[in-house]
Amino acid sequence: MTKAFLAAALVFVLVQVPATSFAAARFERMSDHCYCFQSTEGGGNVGAVVTDEGVVIIDPPPEPALSAAAEALKKLTSKDVRWAVFTSPSRIGEENARYYSGQGAVLVASAQLYGLYASSNGDSKAAGPEARGGNPAKLQDASWFIFDRQMRLFPANLEVRIVALQPKSRTGGDVFVFVPAEKVLFVGGLYEPARYPDIDVALGGNADGWIEGLSQVVDSVPLLKAAIPAAKPLPKSAPKPAAKPEKKPAAKPEEAEDDEEKALEESFAIVSVSGNASNLREMKDMLQTSRKLRNDIARSARTGGSCENFLASSRSGAYRNFANLDSYACRLFEALRRK
Repeated sequence: MTKAFLAAALVFVLVQVPATSFAAARFERMSDHCYCFQSTEGGGNVGAVVTDEGVVIIDPPPEPALSAAAEALKKLTSKDVRWAVFTSPSRIGEENARYYSGQGAVLVASAQLYGLYASSNGDSKAAGPEARGGNPAKLQDASWFIFDRQMRLFPANLEVRIVALQPKSRTGGDVFVFVPAEKVLFVGGLYEPARYPDIDVALGGNADGWIEGLSQVVDSVPLLKAAIPAAKPLPKSAPKPAAKPEKKPAAKPEEAEDDEEKALEESFAIVSVSGNASNLREMKDMLQTSRKLRNDIARSARTGGSCENFLASSRSGAYRNFANLDSYACRLFEALRRK
């Protein structure tokens, strides 16, 4: 009886003990070489490009998500992390940068991003994009690769394109990573599906520039439409084809092209700082809506209107299909008034 009681008690304890939040966390496959780890502890999504010549990790998180992501990566591949890429100054932390630098990885950042990070961590020499010699005291031993506009990595002949946004966007130093052959973009906090961004003014962000930054991302993606061969003319000696039953009118050429372009856009996966993957079609929809919002707000600002009045008006209803409108609209008002 005692043994039966102890066994029942043990089963009860095992059932009652909650699993850790990372128990089932793993890198989800996006394409042949691209993966995403969804952190549940506030560390944001982590990207990884895994090849036979090493791993490119994108936005490694702080603790406690750092240990979980590193463990999940070990289960995915035995290859070492050779490059750690950051998409904004706020994504660099002493824990995550030192962890991968200590394993021999090169830390990759744009000059603008690195300058903002370094200056916010006590390095006055690196206060601007042109200051490359500085190294924040917390990461003096780290190996950095600082680039201006764009750099390319080719692990195992797979192109990984790392691009610095030129306009001041969500911050003054946003970066995105594009793997052209696999149609995957890692954009960090620059874009989140169905949500206007949180503009980080303290790190040089600009709500108006964010629209131009998003446009730069969209324009960087080549959409190669499949060529449609023209119908071959029938030989002169060929008999006329038999009459066929009437069919519904075929789609116009421009409609067929639009459908093809939409299908191509939906085939490009976009990994953001949080949530599930989006696609280029959804990003273009947000860009189009944001441009219309800018035009409406610009008209309101020219006539002396306020952000509060705009948000309270019926005009704002057309833009509330995306979250975080109130915060972004007021940042956009400020940016347009300073022009």
